[in-house]
Parts: sequence; structure tokens; C-alpha cells
Amino acid sequence: MAAGGDVLEAVREVQTGVVEAQAQLLSPTPEAVENTGLHLERAAVILERLAQRLKTGGIDEAGQRELRATLEALRREINRLRVLLEGAAALRLAWARMLYATAYGYTPQGEPAPPQVGRRLAVEG
Repeated sequence: MAAGGDVLEAVREVQTGVVEAQAQLLSPTPEAVENTGLHLERAAVILERLAQRLKTGGIDEAGQRELRATLEALRREINRLRVLLEGAAALRLAWARMLYATAYGYTPQGEPAPPQVGRRLAVEG
């Protein structure tokens, strides 16, 4: 059996989801990161079905070569997505640190100051 049918179609569907997730992260908003998660969850389900299908075997040598090439392309897309996710996380972290430092200031060593803990004392008499 050639890899052409459902196996390659599943890999290409995952690849499409990964590319769509990459497109979402070109503007790393919280919504984009959330949408990326949805694409990746769908891809994980498809890959799980694909793994089950591959366990049954039945793919000829030419089909295996085609599948390996398609999977290699998918691996490259996933690496690009990883870089974009890391960039989005770094951007969000930088913004959080900036907001934190704006709210609490800096220590004499130039580090963001810890938040001030307010203390209250109530006495009833």
C-alpha cells in the first residue's frame, strides 16, 4: 500500500495546522497564543491517529520514502513554530516585567523591587 492515502493526508493536515499556528504568532497577542494552542491540540489528535495507523503497517517502500520526506518537512515547520512560541513568550514576559517595574520601581541594584506588602492593624476597644 502506498503512503499516499490517509497517512499522507493526515500528515499534511497536521502541517497545515502548524502553518496556521505560525501565522497566528506573527502577532503574539494572548488571543493568538490561545489559537495556536487550539491548532496544536488538533495536530496532536491527528498525529495520535496517524501513529495508530502506522502501527498496522502495510506501506510500501516508495510510500515510506514519501512519508519520511513529508514528516521531515513537518519537523521543520514545528521547529519554526517552536521559535515563534518562544519569541511570543519572551515578549509577554518582557511586557510583564516592564509593567511590574513600573508599578513597584527598582532596587538600588537596578532590579525590579519586590511588591510592597501592606500591613494593617485594627484595634477595637
